[in-house]
Amino acid sequence: MTNLAVEKPDNLAPHTDRIPVGSPLYNQIVEHLYDEAALLDTLDLRTWQKSFTEDILYQAPVQITGRKSERLPKKRQMMHLFENYFSMEMRIHKVHDTAVCWAEEPRSRTRRLITNIRAWKTETENELSVVSYFLIPRNRFESNEYQILSGERQDRFRLIDGELKLARRNIILDMSVLSMPNLAIFL
Repeated sequence: MTNLAVEKPDNLAPHTDRIPVGSPLYNQIVEHLYDEAALLDTLDLRTWQKSFTEDILYQAPVQITGRKSERLPKKRQMMHLFENYFSMEMRIHKVHDTAVCWAEEPRSRTRRLITNIRAWKTETENELSVVSYFLIPRNRFESNEYQILSGERQDRFRLIDGELKLARRNIILDMSVLSMPNLAIFL
């Protein structure tokens, strides 16, 4: 975990018009998310890397459980993940191009399930705000048990030359203590 005081990654433009389910743009978003899940499940990380921008911010803050009696919201101080293009490139290189990624040797068997996809245009031209839920069962070695992660992904995509490119991903996990010994997989 990284210890960072994070309120908001940057000044993202607010979202405006909802993108209707079934519209061509919505269908493009859904296909992109499904294709991304398949690339991550098959560890085709080099192809996946082509689908994000060079200024990407990819983070998963630790969830803080607050009580109803607490009036002020708690600031998130720690992160499970806090990545940029360079750190993601290093992780991809370690998994894809070397034999020293012990956390993924042998590799995890995962199946990313993406659902509840909602999308909006933003005030920034060619930028989209997309929220989706995910469920990732993970199995390793010869175990008959699964480790499970679930949560919400808050994404910002840029439409560049007709292709969606991931610029921001904020991952809100449904648990503050992870149910797995490491987070060597991308969410």
